[in-house]
Amino acid sequence: MSDHGISVFRGVKWGSLLAAVFFVISVSYAFADHQLMRVLFVCATSSLLLVCLYLRRLWQLLSKLIVSVDGIRADAENYFVQTESLLSLMATIRPNAPLPTTRVWAASPDFLCEVASRILRDKPRLIVEASSGASTVVIAYCLQMIGEGGRVISLEHDEYYASATSKQLKTHGLAEFSTVAYSPLTDCELNGKQVRWYEASAIPESARIDMLVVDGPPARDDFDAEARFPALPLLISRLPIGSTVILDDARRQGEKQTVQEWLRLFPNFDHEYLCLEKGASVLVKRG
Repeated sequence: MSDHGISVFRGVKWGSLLAAVFFVISVSYAFADHQLMRVLFVCATSSLLLVCLYLRRLWQLLSKLIVSVDGIRADAENYFVQTESLLSLMATIRPNAPLPTTRVWAASPDFLCEVASRILRDKPRLIVEASSGASTVVIAYCLQMIGEGGRVISLEHDEYYASATSKQLKTHGLAEFSTVAYSPLTDCELNGKQVRWYEASAIPESARIDMLVVDGPPARDDFDAEARFPALPLLISRLPIGSTVILDDARRQGEKQTVQEWLRLFPNFDHEYLCLEKGASVLVKRG
């Protein structure tokens, strides 16, 4: 029997026992006085109590079922959206090899679609990406489609993933549009406090970054919640007017705090929140 079945059985068993005890005691008292009406009343009361216990348990089970069904429906709708986004993305970039995974830690298909559409519309010449993976491949494909000599520089703190992404780019024939730099997380001072961010020597000092895609370092709300905060303060001087910053995982509390702090420090950015699977924030630098 499943845990759920055991739980039901226990609820029914204890409810029945309580009703039976109440019934026996009440009937004994009623017969002691030889009053038939009391017997009938006690029987009816015991039966009602038992029915109430059953109904209470039934309601609890139905409530759990409704929550489960709602969760399943939400998951199904999200999977449909992600599948639709992935198909749309594939039709847009037409990859000549399988794309890297777009689940778990990787960027979601709807996020990749948003990044691709903005690249194809705005035609940035230099894109800097914090992290690497499927997004790097998609960005490089878009730059290849534009055909204006654009390039993406991806900063990756994990040497294994840096190598894996580089191999993917070569497999897709995109090496000339991309650079994946192994960039360990290093300590640096920012606004009087120590933070950790990518070693960014791969980005030329004189570079004008038209688009900054921030999907790293890895962060969780309970650990390094604002790990991605240093991206904008450290690169702000290289972002010209009209440049775009795209932050993934913006639904998380840490990323929400990061965006609030960015806007406080740099009020000359317009902000738009995108309701994607993991949420995304888009900031555009105005004059």
